[in-house]
Amino acid sequence: MSKACERVALDQFSSYLTINHRLSPHQTGNRKAHSTETLNILVSDTMLEAIDKKNVTAVVLLDMSKAFDSVSHPILLHKLKCVGASSQAVGWFESCLSGRRQYVRIGSTVSSVLPLPHGVPQGTILSPLLFCIYTNDIPAIPLSSNIDSYVDDSKLFLTFSMKDVG
Repeated sequence: MSKACERVALDQFSSYLTINHRLSPHQTGNRKAHSTETLNILVSDTMLEAIDKKNVTAVVLLDMSKAFDSVSHPILLHKLKCVGASSQAVGWFESCLSGRRQYVRIGSTVSSVLPLPHGVPQGTILSPLLFCIYTNDIPAIPLSSNIDSYVDDSKLFLTFSMKDVG
């Protein structure tokens, strides 16, 4: 797929997702005016507010290993439908993901060619957005803490009073 075609698809789909508020505000990756720094500022502000109230904040840093390689195609395609992608758009994404293969070369030795039944291609323009859609529902999971992410890096945090410890 050409980079120009990917760019058009990214711009159109991103616009749709933004206008229709289909992406979690807790996933700041690949959004305009957001960066790892904005996520760090959010968590720092939360911690400073807790300190002002004489509370403590516990933070767990999460980094998904091989995140882009672990994406399940059937789950991603289902989640694309859930965020409102049309059947034609889902079919287009499926055609981009299916039939991919890989091999390894070390020096002049080449491995067998194997299918890639999972993962999104790294280095493409669309892959970060597809990964964000794949992880879009993670912030809804924690019941008593907050989680905010920048692509595959997440911060799980909980503010509490020291009186509650014990």
